[in-house]
Amino acid sequence: MAEAVRLAVESVEHGWGGPFGALIIRDGEIIAREMPAPTSE
Repeated sequence: MAEAVRLAVESVEHGWGGPFGALIIRDGEIIAREMPAPTSE
């Protein structure tokens, strides 16, 4: 959970989008992480 929060904070700090972060975990190990991609207005 701490890593998802870190991703969300990083996303906001860099202006990459909202406060979102996603992880895929298998057998207790993070195998993928992602943040939202910026969208054009």
